[in-house]
Amino acid sequence: MAYGEVMEKHERLVAKTFKENNIIYQQAITSSRFINKKFFSNRNDIFGVFDFIILNHNRIIFFQVTSLSNVSHKKNKIQTEFLSKLERDKQREFDIYILTYKKEKGRILWKMIKYINDDLWVDIIILTKN
Repeated sequence: MAYGEVMEKHERLVAKTFKENNIIYQQAITSSRFINKKFFSNRNDIFGVFDFIILNHNRIIFFQVTSLSNVSHKKNKIQTEFLSKLERDKQREFDIYILTYKKEKGRILWKMIKYINDDLWVDIIILTKN
């Protein structure tokens, strides 16, 4: 299974969980097409960074789903391509989470990381799924 297919699988699991819990969300848009008998897929992340945006009790939450090995790249991307473009007082009007996963011994280990400020990201919870 290719890296992109693995990511889509995990994003589908997240979307399914949101639906089951009646969470209002919007997912990044993926378009696919065949050109000359070859398959091409293009993804447009929300604000060029996020996979999901959620409205929860009048609070906006941005989610990025990524593998554990790719977390530092995603943190950097969030800070350079999203947060650096906002005014400082606007940065507290929403929450940012990175949902990571790692396959280990046939199980998927999930970890959620919350953005606090430019220097601080906090691990929130670890979940496992067989």
